[in-house]
Amino acid sequence: MQKINRFCVAAVLISIVFTACKYEDGPGISLRAKRDRIANEWIVGEFIYDGKNVTDSVNSRQDTFSIIFEMTRTGSYSVEWVRYTVDPNNGMKYYGTSHATNHNLNNSGPAMWNPQNIGNYGRKMPIPLKVLGARGFWSFDEKHKKISIGPESSYNAEPSNGNRYHENARFWNITKLKEKNIAFKGVDSTGKSWSMQLKNLNREPYWY
Repeated sequence: MQKINRFCVAAVLISIVFTACKYEDGPGISLRAKRDRIANEWIVGEFIYDGKNVTDSVNSRQDTFSIIFEMTRTGSYSVEWVRYTVDPNNGMKYYGTSHATNHNLNNSGPAMWNPQNIGNYGRKMPIPLKVLGARGFWSFDEKHKKISIGPESSYNAEPSNGNRYHENARFWNITKLKEKNIAFKGVDSTGKSWSMQLKNLNREPYWY
């Protein structure tokens, strides 16, 4: 009788684990916590917007331009625009982020970012990324089926207890939550469907 009970308990636990870890595109099961899987620096591998592949407006091969999307275990995120270039004078490679013109040890090299650059790229961004701003907060929703995500300005503090609550946050459906790639889909404020695949930049998650 005890053996039967142990078997039943084990079967129920295995069933719960598999059910809890399943997403549309996997994984079927993972021993790493969901929050650990999502905490990383990510680059957009594919973005489909209103049935069209608009990945090049997020990661432009021509302009060596990429969106770097960072998510932390503590529920914050940041969006960074990174652009790479090679100095024709010395062949050295430099990178510039959207909050600075040049990033290198000597603070020299060719200029890459200016208000016109950011304005031009910003107008091409798909709405689901454009509304995120530079940073904000995220949290799991509906038993880890979705994440609620929005810029800092979409959160306010309640005077009574100081808790944050969503004001203009968006909800993304999780379709994949693996250690090296994650994926989301949703509908934007104009009613257009979209889906996004992200690829990890770091081998280990952020432990904060």
